[in-house]
Amino acid sequence: MSEDLRDPTWSPIVPFSDPFDRSLAADGPGALFTIGHKGQLRLALNRSRDQGKRAAADRPKRPCHCLFRDRATGFVQYVLATTPALCQDHPRADIREYPDQQSALDALATLGRPAVTDALPPAGAASPRARS
Repeated sequence: MSEDLRDPTWSPIVPFSDPFDRSLAADGPGALFTIGHKGQLRLALNRSRDQGKRAAADRPKRPCHCLFRDRATGFVQYVLATTPALCQDHPRADIREYPDQQSALDALATLGRPAVTDALPPAGAASPRARS
């Protein structure tokens, strides 16, 4: 199945919170979307702005399904980036890209709740090293 953000038939496992966020993902500038308290993807405006300042100018649109791990706390969260440039490097987080949303969510699920770990699971890994 194609993961073209502009394809109206593309249906992510975690839905967008509203048509506005989906429209931003498809037609807006490169951005990051995180899962909000209602379990839906929402624009992470400040993170998008901060990461966009650090990202390369070349921004092809392609969904990137990533886990971001905060280095200070070990907390991990799923992030949908609308361009690979936004998931390359971060001064306070480890980032790992997964081949699709399901793979990223499966890796996140192995970390427990809350998702806290010393290291991100590799794409396709069965069991990461969890923090006690």
